[in-house]
Amino acid sequence: MESQPPQVPVVPIAQNLLACQSRRGDGLWEGTAWVQGITCAACAVELEQEARHISGLQQFELNPASALGHWVASNPEAIEQLNRKAQQLGYLLDTNSGSGSELSLKKDKQHRKGMLLRLIVAVLCMMQIMMYSAPEYIYAPEQIGWVETQLLRWAQWVLCWPVLLYSAQSIFRSAWVASRNARWSVELPVSLGLVIAFVYSSVQMPNPQAKMWFDCVAMLVALLLTSRWLVSRYASVALNHVMALEPDLPSEVSKWDGRAWVVSPIAAVQRGDLIKLKAGETCAVEMMLEPGCGDVWVDESMRTGESQPVLRKAGDVLEAGAKLVGGATGKVMSMKAEGYLSRIGESLQRALASKPSRQASVDRLIPYFSMAVVLAAALAGGYWGVVRNESQLAWSATVSVLLVSCPCALALSWPLVRLFAIQKLSGLGVLVRNAEALDRLADVDCMALDKTGTLSSRHELTVRIESMKPLPGLEAEQPPLTLNEAKQVVLLLAQRNHHPLSSAISRELILNLSQHSDNPFEVLSYLEIAGQGVSAVVLNSLTGEHHLVRLGSAGFCQVQVEEENSQASWVYLAVGGEHLQPLLKAEIIHGNALIAPSQFQALLPYRPSLLSGDKQSAVQAWATELEFAERRFEQTPQDKAQWIRNQQADGRHVLMFGDGLNDAVAFAQADVSVASYAPAGLTAKQADFLMLREQPSLLVDLMLTARRMKKLGFQNMAWSLIYNLLALPLAMAGQLEPWMAALGMGVSSLVVIANSARLNTNSKKG
Repeated sequence: MESQPPQVPVVPIAQNLLACQSRRGDGLWEGTAWVQGITCAACAVELEQEARHISGLQQFELNPASALGHWVASNPEAIEQLNRKAQQLGYLLDTNSGSGSELSLKKDKQHRKGMLLRLIVAVLCMMQIMMYSAPEYIYAPEQIGWVETQLLRWAQWVLCWPVLLYSAQSIFRSAWVASRNARWSVELPVSLGLVIAFVYSSVQMPNPQAKMWFDCVAMLVALLLTSRWLVSRYASVALNHVMALEPDLPSEVSKWDGRAWVVSPIAAVQRGDLIKLKAGETCAVEMMLEPGCGDVWVDESMRTGESQPVLRKAGDVLEAGAKLVGGATGKVMSMKAEGYLSRIGESLQRALASKPSRQASVDRLIPYFSMAVVLAAALAGGYWGVVRNESQLAWSATVSVLLVSCPCALALSWPLVRLFAIQKLSGLGVLVRNAEALDRLADVDCMALDKTGTLSSRHELTVRIESMKPLPGLEAEQPPLTLNEAKQVVLLLAQRNHHPLSSAISRELILNLSQHSDNPFEVLSYLEIAGQGVSAVVLNSLTGEHHLVRLGSAGFCQVQVEEENSQASWVYLAVGGEHLQPLLKAEIIHGNALIAPSQFQALLPYRPSLLSGDKQSAVQAWATELEFAERRFEQTPQDKAQWIRNQQADGRHVLMFGDGLNDAVAFAQADVSVASYAPAGLTAKQADFLMLREQPSLLVDLMLTARRMKKLGFQNMAWSLIYNLLALPLAMAGQLEPWMAALGMGVSSLVVIANSARLNTNSKKG
C-alpha cells in the first residue's frame, strides 16, 4: 500500500563545479582549468597569445580575475601542448577532475598563502627602509653627516635584498621567462626599473649628493603585491561564494565487491557497479534502481525545485543530487562528472573563465604597450643624459618611466568587475550561465514575459479535477477508464512533465490518491507536443489493456467546450483511438502575480509585453490590475520568437523571461534570456541566466547589476587610460621622481580594484 510521502526539508538548488575535460557532441573537446601562477592580468594575456600558436586549439581564454581558463580543442593532444607551453612560461594548468571546493583549496593554500607571505616581507622591509631613508628627504647631506648617511644607506641596501630575492620573485621569473622566449611581457619594464633603481643606488651609495631609490624599490613591490593579493583574495571569495551552491555530495558509498558490501570512495566507483544508499543519503552518481529494492520516495528538489518527494520504482534512473527518503540499491549508470549537476557546473565555470569582449582589443595592445614603455624609457634616458648632459635626471627619468606605467589596471578593468557581478548575482539567487549576456543586458530596452510559472507562482495554482460528461451517443457505453484509473493515468503523465500546470496537477493527485494501491499503469510511449500537451500509450499491468491517451489543451484533446472568462486554465484527459473520449477536466486557478510591470518602468523605455500560451479568457482576466504594452494569448514557441524578431527589426534589444518550457526558440532569438525558478527553467540550455529562487523581482536586481557593471567597467577603463596617458609624458619630462612613479603605479591598480568592489554595494546607488 502506498503511503503519504514523508515531508523532508527543501534542498537548495546546487551546482557542482568541476575542472575536467569532456567531449562535446560536435567532436570537439572542451573544459575549464585553474591556471596556477597567474599573478596579474598581463600573465593571462601572455598565455592567451602563446596559445594561439598551438595547432588544434580552437579557443582559449583566461580570466585574470578568477585565474580560470576555458578551452576548446579538436583533440586532447592540443591540451597537452597547452600545458607544456604554460609550464615553459612558468604556469601550470590544473585540469584534474575535482570539485570546485578542491580548486578553491588549492588556490587558497598554494597561491594566496605564498602571495601573502611575500607581501608581508615586502611591507615590513618597506617600512624599515622608509624609516632609514626619511632623514635624506628632510635634511641636507651635510646636516646628517657622511658616516650616519652611509649607515642609513647600508641598512636600506641590506633590507632591499629580501624584497628583491623573495618578494619580487614572481615578477622577475615572469620577466625572465618572457625574455628567454623573446616576448614582451608587462613584467619586463617593471623588472628593468627595479634592477636599474637598485644597481644605481648601490653604485651611488658613497656619493652623499646622489639620491637613493631603495625605498622606491620596496614600495613598488609592496604596492604591486598588495593589488595582486587583493585580486586573488576577491577572486577566491567570489569563487567560494559561488561554490557555496554546490551540493554536499558524499565522498564515500557502499559498493558490492562480489562478496560483501564495502565502503568505497566515490572516485573508485565505476559504471555498472552495484551500490547501496541509506535513508537520508544523497546520490552522488546517476543510478538505476534495482528490482529487489522496491519503491522508494525520493526528494529531487535539488534538481527540479519541487519540495514534494516523488515515488520511484525499480528501473527508474535517479539523477545525481537526488536525496533518498528511504534506502535503496542500484546500478551506477554514470558518474557525477557526466550528469546533470556537472553540465550546469561547467556552464558556470565557463562564465567565470570568460573575459568581456571589450577587453580583447586592450589585451592585444598590452605587449606593444610594454615595448613602448621600454622604448620611452630609453628615449628619456638618452635625451636627458646625452642631449641635456644631466646624468642624475637621465637615470631618474629612465627609472620613473619604467615604474610608472600600469597596463595591469587596463587588463583588469573589465574582468574584475565582471567577477564581482557574477558573485553578487549568485548571492542574490541568479546563476550566470553566459557571462557575455551581462554586457548585452545593460542595453536591453524591451521585455517579453511569460505568465504561468514565471510571473505567477507555480505553488499558488489551485487545482479542481472533475469528470467530463460523456459525448453524445456514448452515454450508455462503458467508459474506457474508471474515474480512479483516469486519475492514475493523469498522475503518471503529469509526473513526467515539467510544466507548472502538470506539477500542480501532480501535487493534487498525490494527495488525492494516497489511500489507493500502487499505480498499475506503465508508459509504453510518450510524446510531448510543444505548447499543446502530451500523447502516450499506457498499459494496465493488471488487465493487460493498452490505451492511447492525451493530456493537454481542449483542441489537442478534441474537446468542444465553452469556457468562462476567468483566470483559470484547463487541462483535459482524453482516451481512445481515432475519436477521443474526454474523461477528466482539471481547472487550474492562477494566483496573484509575483511582480508588476511597473517595477521596470524606470529601467525600460518600453512597457513589457505578456506572451502566454493560455486561452484568451485566462490571459485577459488574469491580474487585470497589471498594465502591459500588450497581452498576447495562445502563443506558440514560434509565435514568441516571431514577436521578438519583429521588435529587433525595429531596433530594440529584447529580454525574454520564461519558465524554460518550450522556450528554446524564443530564448535563442532574444538578445538576453532569463529562465525562471522552475524545473524546466533549470535545464533550459538556451537560457543566459537561471533564477534559483521563485522571486521574479530578482530580474530587477539582475538588470541593475548589469548596468552598474557596465558603468564601473567604463570608469575603470577611463581611469586607466587617463592615468597612463598623463603619467608617461610627465615621467619622460623628468617631472616625476621614482618614488612618485612607484606610488602612482601601485595606486592605479588599487583604484581599479576598489572601484570594482563597489559593485557589491547597493546597486541602486550610483
